Parts: sequence; structure tokens; C-alpha cells
Amino acid sequence: MPQDSQRLYLGNPELRTLRQILSSSEPSLVVPDYQRSYSWERAQYEEFWRDLNDFTANSGDSGSPYFLGAMVLVDGDELEILDGQQRVATATILFSSLAQFFKKIGCGDVAAEIEQKHILEKSAIDKTVNFRLTLNAYDRTFFKDRIQLGRQHATGAPPKLASHRNIDECKEFFDNELEKLLINETITEAESHARALLDTLRDKVHLLSVTAYNFDLAADVFERLNDRGIQLSTVDLVRMLMLKNCRAHDRGQLIDLWGDIMELDGKANADDLLRYHWITLEGDPTSNRLYRQIRMRFSPPCDESGHCKRYTALSFTQDLADAADVYRFIYDAQEAGDEYQAVASAVVTLNAKPLIPFLMKIHQFGGDRGRLAKVALSAFVRNRLIGKRSSTDFESMIYRVTRDLSHGDLASHEDEIRRFMIDDDSFKQDFIVAELGTQKQARFVLRAIELYLRKDVRELTLAPANEVHVEHIYPKRPTDDFMWDDHSSWVNRLGNQTLLSSKLNRQAQNAPFEQKKEFYRKSQLILTRDLLDLELWGPNEIEHRQSSLADLAIKVWPKEG
Repeated sequence: MPQDSQRLYLGNPELRTLRQILSSSEPSLVVPDYQRSYSWERAQYEEFWRDLNDFTANSGDSGSPYFLGAMVLVDGDELEILDGQQRVATATILFSSLAQFFKKIGCGDVAAEIEQKHILEKSAIDKTVNFRLTLNAYDRTFFKDRIQLGRQHATGAPPKLASHRNIDECKEFFDNELEKLLINETITEAESHARALLDTLRDKVHLLSVTAYNFDLAADVFERLNDRGIQLSTVDLVRMLMLKNCRAHDRGQLIDLWGDIMELDGKANADDLLRYHWITLEGDPTSNRLYRQIRMRFSPPCDESGHCKRYTALSFTQDLADAADVYRFIYDAQEAGDEYQAVASAVVTLNAKPLIPFLMKIHQFGGDRGRLAKVALSAFVRNRLIGKRSSTDFESMIYRVTRDLSHGDLASHEDEIRRFMIDDDSFKQDFIVAELGTQKQARFVLRAIELYLRKDVRELTLAPANEVHVEHIYPKRPTDDFMWDDHSSWVNRLGNQTLLSSKLNRQAQNAPFEQKKEFYRKSQLILTRDLLDLELWGPNEIEHRQSSLADLAIKVWPKEG
């Protein structure tokens, strides 16, 4: 749209207080479903609280405004918040805490005024409730129950999504900070302090409000905000894109599907899922351009070059929701499961993220998936974990194979992975000098070798990591009388590590080798009992043992089938 035409669809910027923003009855203020859920964490709302207190103490009577930031709105039947919803939602949470505080100290009239003017409006005639702010479909019910109606978890909806926990923790923070006023001040002083904060919040806090009168222009503004460094995640943008492109009768289903997707949090998060899913479809996205690549597939049916879109909003979202189930399965996999689950558990343990899209893609391959997973893991162990070869080269190979698994026969793709692996001689040379960065990595390697040695024994399982520890044969913290001069050169070598039960490991601790052998004698692990044949433990023994482990590693993670 030309610059002059855009001006016809954009209102003039206006500096408005929170009282003005939240007190208007018509139209109501709504966070659209394509917008991000509540994402402020402790650092952000704690800074807001601290700034608000500092401003109240130092500038409260000066008449100068406290500028909270910008707010972009789309005007229609409702006022949709395009940007600024995190700030307005946080302010509403603080209003809720202040109302609760004033009720507690016997100022019910102040609490009622806060609720009526800034949180919700109750009709005196039919008792209907109009909420001053409505969040998106994922947070709406929880926010109403917990913040606007003040229900506790016993009677309201419990936290379900990460955004719900953010809302809950923000409310708890403000409640606790206001409670401190009663601890540190008299009731009269605490009331005066809270009233000053309330005056600042509703009459001194200002946002620069800009209103757009065209949805497409608003969407363009939203994307430009992201291009200019505003922290909008790729998932936020894609969710907006899907809702913008979906058919009206698909909208409810789409919202439900995105609700399931956004339940991912922690290590298995929605941003990573989106990237991994895209890799399974299209291969490695260009750095920082994932959203643009996805958006290209939702352009008009065919562009000027004849390129046609490949996905509908509903089909893409449904596939992404299905991928989320597989993603959860991978992160929940147990090392004692079948071959596929054992590899998935190892991938999570090793933080081998480049293998996750591959595992997601082969999840549907039935009996072949265990073999393919083991081949991919062997490539990672050889080239990355032990060999420390280029991460870029490895990712380029595995992402290309992942994309192409839908085409051609599986054997050819398996062969491509095997050809990429470093050869046995190179792997052994890398292994005999290897030091691994974490205890988890060392335990993974030692456990895999132990299981290989026990392959003819009926009992093939080992106790979990909290029961079997990595034991440093020459201790990490030896006493001064037997610390080696080149301590750091040997202590973390793989040849100096074995597996031992947590109880025996605590008992052995930093004892000399001849004393540790008494604890090793009680172990049933082959790698550990083999140490009983040795009289001494020094650098020569470490080198010899690590070379022997390298010979075994070639068989545990083979290049050839």
C-alpha cells in the first residue's frame, strides 16, 4: 500500500493513561487469538514494579507521565490489541492485586472502584459483566477466573499452559510485594503507600496508542514490529498467519489445535517444534528466515513466477499438532524402551538436537525406525560427540536426509548417512584421546559399551542415572599426597572413568586406587570388575584402557551395517 494510502488507515498517535484505556466500555479491548499468550516473566514484571515504585516516590507529584511504551490497536467491532497486550495485561494483574489489598485493610470502597473502572463493569440492571480486557482464546478463561474474578485454584481453572503459570506467578509476586507493606509499615502508612501506587498506575502511566482501521495493514505493522527487533517469536507470527489464512468455519478447530501446540514448554518448546517440523518438510531453513519461508507457502495460489502454495492453514496446523505429539514422545522416551525409544532417550540426554527432526520423521516407519535411529545416532557419536567434526556439515547432511525420507527407498538414505560417518581408524584415533564435556555424555558412552559387553547376558538393563554414577578412577579431587603433577590432563579422560552404583561411588569418593578396588569388587558391571586385574593405576593404564574402549566403540557405533 502506498505511503499516502496508509495514512488513511492509521489514526494519529495519542498518549493515553491506563484509566482512559481500561475505563472505556465500548468497544471492548481484546487480545486477538493470533496474538501471543501472556509471556512476561519475573524479570519483566519485577522491573515494572520497581520502576512504578521509584516513579511514585520521586516524581509522583510532578505531573510528568510515566511512559510504559506503545500500543497498536485495530479498530472494528472490538478494539484488538496488536502490540502492548503484555503491558496492559500486567497492569490489570496489578489492579487486581491492589483491589485485593484494599479489601484486606478494610477499604472496600476503593477496591470496588478499582474493579468497576479498571477490571470489569457490572450492569446495575441485569448484572451482566463486561470485562475491560479480554485475552486470547488460550488465556481468556484462566485470566478471567484468576485475575478479573479473583478466584483461587480451588474454584477456578488451574494453571495448564506456560502462560497460565506466568499469570499466576505475576499475581503472586504483586500480592507478596503489597503484603510487605503491612509488614514494614503501619496500616495507615501502607494504605497511603498503596493509594499513591494506585494513583500512579491509573493516571500517571501512559502508553502511546496508535489505531489501525484495516486488518491487513495491522498485520503488516505486526510483522514490521518483528523485523525491527520487537521480541515476537516465530510461533506468534505463524499462529497469526494461520488464523489470517484459515476459512471462517475452520477457525474454532484451528484455535483448539494451537492450544495443544502451545502447551509445550521447557526443553520441548513450541518454537523448536515449529523449526523441527519445517525441517521434516522442507529441509534446513535459512538462519532467522523461518517465518518468511513458511509465509511464502501461504501466498495466493500461484505467484507471478508460477509457484503455487503447498499447504492450507488447517492442514499445516493439524500436521504441526500431530508433530507435537511425536515431539513429546521423544522427550518422554525411556532408555530401557525399544531401539527407537532408547535412541530418542540418548538424543535428549546428549542434547543432540539435529537428530530430533530425523526421529520425528521416522516415527511413522514402524519396524524400520529402530534401525534408522541407531544409524543416525552412530553418525552423531562418531562425527560430533567423539570426532568433534563440523556441526554445520553434520546438520546439512541429516536435515537433507530428513527432508528426502519421503522419497526414494530407505536403504539409499541409510547408505548416505553411513557414507558420511568418519571411518574406523579416524574414529579410534579420536576416541583414544577423547574427553567429554558432561557426566551425562560420559555415562551414555560407558553405558552403551557396558551393554555391548553384556549382549549375551539375559539381563541387559542398567539402573537409571540417579542409581549408577560415573566414577573417576583417579579421583577428581585427590588428596595432596597423591595428586598427579599433570592432574588435569588425565582426570577427565574416558579411560579414567567407569560406572558404579551411587552408594559405592559415595563410599569410594577420593580414595587411592588400591582402596577403591574393594568397592569395585562389589559391582556387577563388567567395565568396573575388569579393573580388579590391575595392580596400579596411572597414565599408562588410562591410555591402554581408553584404547581398548575405542576398539569396542567401533563395534557399538558401527559405520557398516
